Amino acid sequence: MYLEFYGFREKPFNLTPDPRFVFLSKIHREAFAHLLYGIDNRAGFIALTGEVGAGKTTVLRALLSNLNSDRHRSALIFNPTLSPSALVQNISREFGITTPVSPDASILGVLNSFLLQQNAEGRTVVLVIDEAQDLEAPVLEQIRLISNLETDRDKTGLCAPSLTAARVGNSPRHGAAALHEAKGSKPAGESSLKPA
Repeated sequence: MYLEFYGFREKPFNLTPDPRFVFLSKIHREAFAHLLYGIDNRAGFIALTGEVGAGKTTVLRALLSNLNSDRHRSALIFNPTLSPSALVQNISREFGITTPVSPDASILGVLNSFLLQQNAEGRTVVLVIDEAQDLEAPVLEQIRLISNLETDRDKTGLCAPSLTAARVGNSPRHGAAALHEAKGSKPAGESSLKPA
């Protein structure tokens, strides 16, 4: 009824964030720029924290929709409360990697091959983990181990330069603290969304 009356093509207000209609406040623009800078410079782990409802997921969706598909491959993980192997399977699925059928091949090996291929083609692979405050230490360790993939010239794993991992969590207290628990995966940068 209201759509027709006001001449709208679709409902103007939805419960889920829509990056087509995002308004970035000054704080949101700073967080957006911080994430984009970290991705473009292959900074490794980046943390974005803030209270519930601060707009973290909205900023992420806007960011992911603005990444150039010729230069970036991205995956968004919503449910990080998985085992390390299940998380690797979800990451692979998000990147469109098919599960190996050979008993000699591992999904981790296929993921590593994918990262090497993307690096050779000049793409930055971006992994975004929403609700990352729920990551368990063994899962963080698995992500750190994947980030150790290297070639003769540079690192090509989850961190830099091939994949930048952005962690998004609800509490600044949990944001960097959980990453510090996983040896060697200190965030390259952290941005916090706070009320104006």
